[in-house]
Amino acid sequence: MYVTSVRSLPRIALRFRKCLTTACVAAVTATTVPAFGQTTPAQIEAMQRQIEALTRDLNAMKQAMAKESADVKKELEQQPILKIDNGRPTIRSRDGNFVAGLTGRIHFDGGGYIQEKQPLPDRRAVADLNDGTAFRRLNLGMLGTVFKDWDYVVSLDFSGGGSPEAPTLDEAYLAYMGWRPLTIRAGAFSPPQTFEDTVSSNDIVFMERPSAVSIATGVAAGSAREAAGLQYYGERWFAGAYYTGASYGTGDTTDQQAAGVGRLAGLVLKDADYNLHLGASGSHVFRPNGGATGAAAGARSTIQLRDRPELRIDHNRLIDTGAVPSDGAHVWGLEVAANWRNLQVQGEYLGYHIDTDRLPPLASPDLDFHGYYGQVSWLITGETRPYSISKAAYGGVRPARPFSLNGGGGAWELAYRYSYVNLNDKDVGGVPIATTGGVRGGEQKIHTIGVNWYVNNNVRFMLNYLHVDVDRLNAAGTTPIGDEYDAVAMRAQVSW
Repeated sequence: MYVTSVRSLPRIALRFRKCLTTACVAAVTATTVPAFGQTTPAQIEAMQRQIEALTRDLNAMKQAMAKESADVKKELEQQPILKIDNGRPTIRSRDGNFVAGLTGRIHFDGGGYIQEKQPLPDRRAVADLNDGTAFRRLNLGMLGTVFKDWDYVVSLDFSGGGSPEAPTLDEAYLAYMGWRPLTIRAGAFSPPQTFEDTVSSNDIVFMERPSAVSIATGVAAGSAREAAGLQYYGERWFAGAYYTGASYGTGDTTDQQAAGVGRLAGLVLKDADYNLHLGASGSHVFRPNGGATGAAAGARSTIQLRDRPELRIDHNRLIDTGAVPSDGAHVWGLEVAANWRNLQVQGEYLGYHIDTDRLPPLASPDLDFHGYYGQVSWLITGETRPYSISKAAYGGVRPARPFSLNGGGGAWELAYRYSYVNLNDKDVGGVPIATTGGVRGGEQKIHTIGVNWYVNNNVRFMLNYLHVDVDRLNAAGTTPIGDEYDAVAMRAQVSW
């Protein structure tokens, strides 16, 4: 329609010129101009009538031309605008009421584990971890706006989260933006809980988030969590509160989980060269999922805390509480982050509490665990991670000189992180946990060094070196079943 309308403009002008020429020729042909001094009143009157008729014809043609031009203009105004917005194909109505864009991210990982082939001196040993490659994320979706105030997102993950599983829903939600900066959102998504979890997976400093964060959000938040709630931000502060259910596709058929998630955070200091962020978060599960596992254990439901050691090439989980019979749980966290020019530091402390629900004569004390991490990153090429108050988190790196054969080298980043998680409680060495009612989920310490190359706004390469140390005893408290190893991994990433 847009092309047809544009091409019609010369045709309209040609039609107007032909009509004008025809009218003038007709008027001249119909009029015999008498010799000088021989014009009679009748002839003058006839010429006046012809001029009036010609004027009417010209006015009619001008009106028709104006109407057709207005129709063409209206048609052009109704045509959508198609463009590539930072690598994302986007179609937008000219009045801004409707927007639709294709979004996606591809995170391809590869790496290997450096393990002792024989049990270590303290007899820790696990199965050989598998080297290899995996699509950590392979997301394709659509996002946009309907009637200006309604935003939507639908995204599928075809990687199975790095596991050999069928495609899963990453997020699908509808948000009302008409009361900005207040947002109301409902659907399946990741409710904002911790600082690190709020940062997009396209922008996190390391290949994986710290285990302390992954465990915390796995209780009541995380990807594709069925949820509804609202969030608000001002000049310096952000607040969010959500009611959450089960993760989409894993909802229990007998008694679906119900929980609340909240976060309050913002900038306490702000300057052109630096900023300081503080925040607190929490979640409370007031009705855990009920299911077969809980029923078999003589309880209404269970809660399980576990995570892979901050790398998803191998899928073994070295720290794991197992399914704990429970009737409730809560997580709380504190967060701090700061930026000084091209240097950034951040850290979080997370505490996990489980209200156990074992049947007598089993001991049933409540359980408490914790974890934390601290990290520092330095953008060698001088860029700064921008802070977004609408998320109360840092955004991604935009290279000042994107890589090109003409001299641009992209942006380079060097980073270090230490993370710690302790999933042991009521742990008495040599005593079976069935006696104490405790849990031996394991103690995990990880040092990670990372190097990131930001080729441009859409492409990034990541290199991580990890030293992992997991101390864990079996249920009887007699045999170490942890491990200590190194790992090297790399990620090729493109997003739009």
